[in-house]
Amino acid sequence: MDFVEYVRRCSLANTEVGDFLLDASADAQLPRAMKWLELRDYLDRRNAAPRAMEAARIVWRRYLRAKA
Repeated sequence: MDFVEYVRRCSLANTEVGDFLLDASADAQLPRAMKWLELRDYLDRRNAAPRAMEAARIVWRRYLRAKA
């Protein structure tokens, strides 16, 4: 399972993490990142807000736990 597949499988909640998941699910350009730095760099290029970056980091950590 790659990051994009993980994002699309997650349940959405009315939180900043849920907002990130909703946006990420709809983003056709979201990279199938293998490392956090790839995702972070992508979000930087998209001028993601600091809160979106933190939500993305939380999702990334959950993704790593789910893969383990």
